[in-house]
Amino acid sequence: TWWLGDVAGALVVAPVLVLWGLDRTVRLTRGQVLELLLLLGSVLLVGEVVFGGLGSPWAWNYPLEFLCIPPLVVAAFRFGPREAATCVALLSVLANWGTLHGLGPFVRYTPNESLLLLQTFMGTMAMMTLLLAANVKAHARTEAALARVAAIVESSDDAIIGKTLDGIITTWNAGAERLYGYAAREVVGRPISIVIPPQVGDELPEILDRLARGERVEHYETVRVARDGRRIEVSITVSPTLDPAGRVIGASSIARDITHRKEAEAAVRERDALRYVASLAAAAAHEINNPLAVVVGQAELLDETLDATGQKRTEEILQATRRIEEIVGRMKGVSRLKVTGEAPYIPEMLDLDKSSEPGAGSPPSPARQGA
Repeated sequence: TWWLGDVAGALVVAPVLVLWGLDRTVRLTRGQVLELLLLLGSVLLVGEVVFGGLGSPWAWNYPLEFLCIPPLVVAAFRFGPREAATCVALLSVLANWGTLHGLGPFVRYTPNESLLLLQTFMGTMAMMTLLLAANVKAHARTEAALARVAAIVESSDDAIIGKTLDGIITTWNAGAERLYGYAAREVVGRPISIVIPPQVGDELPEILDRLARGERVEHYETVRVARDGRRIEVSITVSPTLDPAGRVIGASSIARDITHRKEAEAAVRERDALRYVASLAAAAAHEINNPLAVVVGQAELLDETLDATGQKRTEEILQATRRIEEIVGRMKGVSRLKVTGEAPYIPEMLDLDKSSEPGAGSPPSPARQGA
């Protein structure tokens, strides 16, 4: 009886002292306070009925001790370990008082036998109630954590999609709705291939095979297609989804729109290329100008030694060199280049679309680059 009483005391009294010692604040709304008072009142009522002799004598022949279970379960589910332990302690006080006064279902011929049965019962009730309250609290914490994660996923600007290993969409957040144009109710249950263009359709089986092996696909850039047919440059990270046993049961992908970044990168490459062309034009003009000056000087000296016919030809040479000097002067003044949709007239010998083809007079390409 002594050691069983010590065990029951540790299960009934110690949790109350420890839990109230760790957190003495009461964070309850007015409705919860009223509910707690009703719960304590029901514990008192049950204690009086079971262990205090309240009620008709004919009911004492029935197993009334089972009436102790419902209020303790309610306390575990509605309020948590601290309040549940308090209810167990209150019920234990009533049970001990009634049993010592010869009342209740555990009264036997000797006080020791009566207390032995009572402490066994109260220890069982305490263990059941505290374990149940602890599980309920852990479940509530897990649900709160999942709710926070779900809120983060739903508010993310990135498209976060869950799918099975067969490529069937299971979750679709608001970011995916904005990126691809499909509402969640339209795509959940459909294959992920609805946003994959046919040109890159062969990448999906490879990704799913890697996920089935538990591998993670990091930041690969590809193309997706929106509901309206737009092609979207995206950077995608795909991770396997595991069950509690560690088995791969699906995948989650995070897609970020990088269309603007790609356009900016293309603009930077284009700017660097045009800048190089501009510097090349200026250097070429400088290199052409030196021998051209020699040609002009020699033509002028030669003009003084020729007759009228020869002078006419040297004049034509000088006119051509002056035209070259004008072109070289404009080349030296080039500081920047830009792309235009339609270039102005380009001589056929300088038109790359024409000069690079075997046949002359072939039609030019729709877009040209002009300076």
